[in-house]
Formats: sequence, structure tokens, C-alpha cells
Amino acid sequence: MAESKTIARPYARAILANATDGKAQQHWQQFLHTAKAVMQASEVPEHLALPGFLAQLQNWLEQLLKKQRKQGISGEEHNLLRLLEEHDRIAVLPEIADVYDELLYAQSDTCMVRVTSAKPLSSDDEALLRSLMQKKTGREVVLEIHEDPALLAGVVLEYDGLVIDQTLKGRIAEFAQKLDD
Repeated sequence: MAESKTIARPYARAILANATDGKAQQHWQQFLHTAKAVMQASEVPEHLALPGFLAQLQNWLEQLLKKQRKQGISGEEHNLLRLLEEHDRIAVLPEIADVYDELLYAQSDTCMVRVTSAKPLSSDDEALLRSLMQKKTGREVVLEIHEDPALLAGVVLEYDGLVIDQTLKGRIAEFAQKLDD
């Protein structure tokens, strides 16, 4: 994952540098989030190496983006996809989206907190977590929430390079480590 983030960073920086205003930044963010969702679909990895995958990906994105923003893929977005395919890096689209978000939020002094929970968070839990993280960081907070039932209970928070594991699975692993010591 660290290697793919390293590959993704220059692409994300270039995209952000060329997105000169808030509207363009939002446009790119929507494109990258849509591309990330498509690339993370379960059937995509087996199709990545097939000839014509780029055309299929562009078709999917065109359809999804027309529904979301009433406009398909722009010329710049086509160019990005072609460049990634040319350099055999189309698989790093999800990481480009993540790094773009990090850079965009850092630019606006907003803290992105990735939350992984064992079960869905209620809107009250989300509001409380956002408020606590705003107090802790002293910045506006954007929550990116994922579910992972394998955690059993609790949450993992990732922000500013820190990881706070408050899950049952994490506590059991910590306890097992103490027993081994």
C-alpha cells in the first residue's frame, strides 16, 4: 500500500495544482471518488489486464458521472486515464483519490479522519465523533467511514499519520502480545 501511495502522490499533486478553483477541485474529487468506487468493485481486478479495459472503465465512469453531475468524463479526465493505462498504473486510481483528498483537505486546514467500525455508526455517533475530533485537532473534520465486521466491536481512527485502535480485535491482540512478553 505504501508503494501505491508513493506512485499516487505525484498524480494527485498534479491534479490539485491544475484545479485552480473550488469548483474544479470538487469536479476532480467527484471524478476520483467515482473512479475509486468502480475500481474497488469485486469484478474489476480480474479484468484489469484484459485488452479494452480502459474503454470499459471509461464507459462505466461516463454513465455514472452523467447521473451524478449531469456531465460525463472531461477531456482532462480522459487524459489522466490514458496516462495511467500507458504507464500500467490504472490500479492506483483509488490511492490517487485518497491522496487527492488528503492534499485538498490539508490545503484548506481540514482534517480527514478515516473511521473503520465494526458496525454502522448512527448519525448521533458520527456527530459526536466529529465534534470530539474537531476539539482534538483544532480543525474542521471530514469523516470517511468504513465498516469491517471482522473488528467485532469498536472503531479504528486514522488521521494525520496516527492510528488509534479502539476495537475488541485490537485489544485482544494487545492482550495476547502482553501474554507473550
